[in-house]
Amino acid sequence: MRQVIHKVALVALSIVALVSVASAVRFPLKGVTSVEQCLHPILGFAFWSFLIWKICKRPRKWGLGVGIFLLFVTAFQTYLWSLSIARPNHTDLGIASTTSGFILCELPIVVAAGCCILLRWQFPDAPHTIQRKNA
Repeated sequence: MRQVIHKVALVALSIVALVSVASAVRFPLKGVTSVEQCLHPILGFAFWSFLIWKICKRPRKWGLGVGIFLLFVTAFQTYLWSLSIARPNHTDLGIASTTSGFILCELPIVVAAGCCILLRWQFPDAPHTIQRKNA
């Protein structure tokens, strides 16, 4: 069971990373220099790759922290989405213009958060937690 949760967490984090980097390339920041526009996707890729690597190598140690971070990301994006939907002259948000579309966009983040949090308790015999008995 723990390998399934671990693989689902890694796949969901990979999907979140790909969507994040693709969004950074597709919708570049306005009002910044071209160097910053080039660095934005590269730094996003580096950040998500770091989180995926940590979850891959030390799921018990990093799972809870990454899961809580992803829950905060979801809460913040929900807050920003509700502000943009409430404005009568909001710009087109693409698929996230409807509630069901927004939930669909947030689903990989929530799945990754849940699986990462579960990793904390699904790896009780992780190598760094095994205590050696003195014989």
